[in-house]
Amino acid sequence: MKRYLTLIMLLAGIYTYTANAYTTLRMQDPQKTWVSFQSKFDTVVLSIKPKGAYFECGLYLTFSTGPNISNYSYYNSDTFEMQHFFDLPEGSFVHDSWLWVGNQIVQASIIDRGRAQMIYEGIVNRRRDPSILYKNSATQYELRVFPVDKNEKRKVKVTYMVPAQWNNGRASCPLPLNILKASVQAPYFEVLSYTEPDWSAPVLTELPGVTFQQVSGQQFTRGVVPSSSITNLSGINYSLKSPMQNGMYTALYETGPNQGYYQMVMMPLQAMGINLKRRTAFLFDYENNSTTTTAAVLAKTRQMLLDNYQPTDSFNLFFSRLSIYQYSNTWLPCDTATINTVFNALNQQNPMSIYSNLPSLINTGIAFINNNNKQGDIVLFSNNDNFSNITTANQLIADLLAAMGPTRIPVHIVDYQDLNVSSVWTNNTYYFGNDYFNNNLAAMTGGVCESVRLNAYNYYYSYDTRTLGETADDLMQQIQGSINGFDGYVTATNGFCYGSYDNATSGSMPVNKPYIRIGRYTGTAPLQFYITGTFQGTAISHQLSTGSTADADSFTKKMWVARFIESMESAVNINSQQKGEIMDSSITNRVLSRYTAFLALEPSDTVKACGDCEDETNPGATDVEDAGSDIMLKAFPNPFSAAISIQVHVQQGDATLKIYNTLGQCVKTFVLDASTGNDITLNWDGHSDSGDELAAGVYILVLETKTVNKTMRIIKN
Repeated sequence: MKRYLTLIMLLAGIYTYTANAYTTLRMQDPQKTWVSFQSKFDTVVLSIKPKGAYFECGLYLTFSTGPNISNYSYYNSDTFEMQHFFDLPEGSFVHDSWLWVGNQIVQASIIDRGRAQMIYEGIVNRRRDPSILYKNSATQYELRVFPVDKNEKRKVKVTYMVPAQWNNGRASCPLPLNILKASVQAPYFEVLSYTEPDWSAPVLTELPGVTFQQVSGQQFTRGVVPSSSITNLSGINYSLKSPMQNGMYTALYETGPNQGYYQMVMMPLQAMGINLKRRTAFLFDYENNSTTTTAAVLAKTRQMLLDNYQPTDSFNLFFSRLSIYQYSNTWLPCDTATINTVFNALNQQNPMSIYSNLPSLINTGIAFINNNNKQGDIVLFSNNDNFSNITTANQLIADLLAAMGPTRIPVHIVDYQDLNVSSVWTNNTYYFGNDYFNNNLAAMTGGVCESVRLNAYNYYYSYDTRTLGETADDLMQQIQGSINGFDGYVTATNGFCYGSYDNATSGSMPVNKPYIRIGRYTGTAPLQFYITGTFQGTAISHQLSTGSTADADSFTKKMWVARFIESMESAVNINSQQKGEIMDSSITNRVLSRYTAFLALEPSDTVKACGDCEDETNPGATDVEDAGSDIMLKAFPNPFSAAISIQVHVQQGDATLKIYNTLGQCVKTFVLDASTGNDITLNWDGHSDSGDELAAGVYILVLETKTVNKTMRIIKN
């Protein structure tokens, strides 16, 4: 295998894409820099572990040159550098990087960025396989791997922490869908969910049909995301039931007698006992103008009710049809049992049509509220653009206001149209879809409008998108309001707290958004939390005890270090002393900064392979034999394309090897005869018992004997 690298060619392009605000995945020939093309993730696996205020995400990426290489075959390029530029959510931080060299895992060292770059540039002299990972801004990262042969697959892991989005009862985080979309073809994607007694019930909010199955012998469950969802959805969120009680969660990591680091999460509405006594009519208007499914809209609405409403609040549901479908003749209580009963019934009958009857839908919602003491508001989910015409929109708005009468009913709108979007040019502005109608109806009724479409620029037909979940959450945040002049203070029993970082901005804290605080303490639990500010024009002052406190691990310290580095990096002018302090904190705690880098090199006399790095994507890939076991199961190569060799060791007696797909269907069976020997080798070509070639994906080997079973996972590319 040739391992070429020209120093000056490698330097060219080091920052080629660093200004990009989007994710890219490319291969480049270092000797012919004009040979550059979009490449491919073959498989992507994301493990997710709850760590309190953050989730730890282990992102496994297996990549290859992809089909576009055929367009450049006449250049006789055979060795490439993988260049992956990607974004992580705001507040995230990277704390580890691995590189696979053959079957060995190399855990990257973290060193200063300049020295790491020099080593990477000089790699041609050492003929080693390096990867390097940089942080280029608060949210942008750069990963490079060399070399990648045109017929080769390589594998890396990036481990990062992402702030949890807390609400009443659950904590969530976004899946890195932007990274998957960088691939020239949608990759195979699975999520490994780690749960605990206090963290349970994993759900993909936008994909309620995806279930998490227990993996035999492992601490995690596995959910597989269809490739069509990667292509069609603008985002997917993962969530778990959280251990928050009465709107508070606190965890301490003790580093010495009565001292250490703390993390605290507070939901203001629940923690301070604020009761908004809301009544909301949810209206659903659906056309085939969205990547979001009807099931996902209903799932998000259920979650909005569970997360943002209290049992003393009320709701009702209305659906756009030829004759508007109204779920109930009266308001329904927002208790958990009622909400789940209603939406379980809706999932069975799916009352949404695929055509719009928007005027009648809104009018029916208005009539219902008018007939119930004119108390309530409307939340409209709509993805049509039938009222993009300004004259038509004005007439409909006037008719709806007349139906309300002198008492305006707030109409809040979630516009989730991201397909077939029309536009109209008026007043030097492009209005996309129903933007004009939606924004003006909301403004004239005292409501709020949020769209999945972002950044619509004057003179340009251009917009970005966000998920339905993000859009609806922003809408709820605005509806429920904020604590202005917000000030929080934390103290420990028989001590004090210091060096704290929080997410309150400009003296304002939304009441339905989690207040997250990371800090250091001296003393003991429980912590006391003091809040002051104004809400809805009234001064508030609360003293809250954190109550029961969870035991945290060293990741709480990493969270604090990351916030410390973030605050230092955000300074306008950073002097050499500050840079040194950032680098020291980064290297000591393995938290990536803008002045450091993760560098992994091929194992050698001075660089050792990682002996305790556990590959969650392929547990037991080479041997799943327990100590003292009478049976053994091995398979290689894994992943495989054309064929895989399966080695079995059994004692005397009959045994059966079955291969299952992720739906639990047995696709291939081998009956083993151990009468002639204990060691058996099978060659499987990826075809089923009926002779059909099976699709790429994950398969489970199950070796069955009379006394014990063994399982292992294999991947067919």
